[in-house]
Amino acid sequence: MKFRSLLILALAVSFASGALLAEKSTEEHIKTLSSGSDSEKYESAVALGKNKEKSAIPELIHLLNRNNEPKIATAAAIALGKIAEPGDATIALKNKIISSENGDIVYASLASLLNITTKNEKLEDSTKEAFEFADKNRRGDEFVADFLDLIKKN
Repeated sequence: MKFRSLLILALAVSFASGALLAEKSTEEHIKTLSSGSDSEKYESAVALGKNKEKSAIPELIHLLNRNNEPKIATAAAIALGKIAEPGDATIALKNKIISSENGDIVYASLASLLNITTKNEKLEDSTKEAFEFADKNRRGDEFVADFLDLIKKN
């Protein structure tokens, strides 16, 4: 009976420590954004956004700029919005709104710009330009149109 208890305890500790070791560091997540598989890039973008990792902004912008896969680009846009650092991120999100025809990417980029503006209590010129462009050119997507209508009401 003691042996079973010890064995179960040893297995539990082993699994718990294995899970801790499996967690990637910030640096590993940032590196994965440029060299990982699509699913790894997605997971790393989500993790970096969740942790509001400002050091990841340049690589998240690079991922957003070079990847048109909706799942990946959307994850990068959302991560930038969660980090909520104005400047280069708002410019990159504006450029993605202008260059992408994908409604999911445009919607995520608009939502991220709104979050950055709300957190910093300041409307940057690039954010204003992005919303104006989307209002004129991206209303074909019903979710984007609804989002823009909600913003105009407030």
